[in-house]
Amino acid sequence: MMSLQNSSLSPRTLIILVLLLAGGPFFSLSPSDLLVLGGVESVVISPPGILFDARIDTGAELSSINGFSVQEFIKEDDLWVRFQISNNKDPQIQLERPVKRFVMVRQGSFDAQVKRYIVELEISLGDLSVLKEFSLADRRHMSYPVLIGRNVLSGNALVDVSAEYLLNP
Repeated sequence: MMSLQNSSLSPRTLIILVLLLAGGPFFSLSPSDLLVLGGVESVVISPPGILFDARIDTGAELSSINGFSVQEFIKEDDLWVRFQISNNKDPQIQLERPVKRFVMVRQGSFDAQVKRYIVELEISLGDLSVLKEFSLADRRHMSYPVLIGRNVLSGNALVDVSAEYLLNP
């Protein structure tokens, strides 16, 4: 039997592992029920149903997509946005989606806040397809056009940050 004193696992990791293995009322899913993702994965976002490279970020509460040239408009008494998206490979695509809500975020070390629109998009990671909220952010200067946050990961996936592209798109 392995000694916990000689283990390279942190005490927090050991506690989580014990709780996961014990199951019981703490967890309704076992680790085998969850997807195992790398730190970067290929995902399909619908609409438009195209492949994006995505950074998996357990520190981000909300997922984000490279959405820019955002314009508000009213459709059937509801607030909608028209915006461009890009996966940095294919031509830009224009989408229109109803606004679920918006958030004010502080970018970097600047004091000014920026309004970010939140829209729902379907994301497919391997065998998992879910409709989730995404913030629209100009990510054209970022390495990855999509950032997957805890709103998609929670209850669906474990992340192995030492690996990349563990799922088949």
